[in-house]
Amino acid sequence: MAKETVQVAQFAASYRYDDIPPDVVERAKQCIIDTIAVVIFGYDLPWSQIVVAYAEKNGAGGKSRILGPGGAMVHAPAAALANGALAHAFEMDNLTWPNTGVHPGATLLVPGLAVAQERGSSGRELMAASSKGSSRPFAVAAAAATCPPADAPEPTMRCGSMPNSFAC
Repeated sequence: MAKETVQVAQFAASYRYDDIPPDVVERAKQCIIDTIAVVIFGYDLPWSQIVVAYAEKNGAGGKSRILGPGGAMVHAPAAALANGALAHAFEMDNLTWPNTGVHPGATLLVPGLAVAQERGSSGRELMAASSKGSSRPFAVAAAAATCPPADAPEPTMRCGSMPNSFAC
């Protein structure tokens, strides 16, 4: 047994802000700003308000914010659901290059932010969590694209869970 799972878990558990190269920190900041702007843009769309209302009703009382004007404080899973949907609401969410179909802003940053808010984590902790997972969906998508089954879901669904777990 090659112990790949152990190696990946050790990487995820040990990665810290100080491990991030300065140019990656700068790019990560740009991506975070972009994702938050796209979420806020999506907030007022009629179809977005359906998921916002659901999250407010079923997640009330948490420490994570639904991002938008007057956005409610809800529990992390509800914030991740709402903000992820808002990020996809107008198909402007970031980081789909190199055409792998992966949307780590919506699938990685948004749940990481919700958990960070719930736990009271620092911005540096969120930055480390986001950057350590951000390369993973592209690698998984690129590998999956070489032999997807005919009925495979879109790449975001196939490739979002591992980096998402890294960030959270």
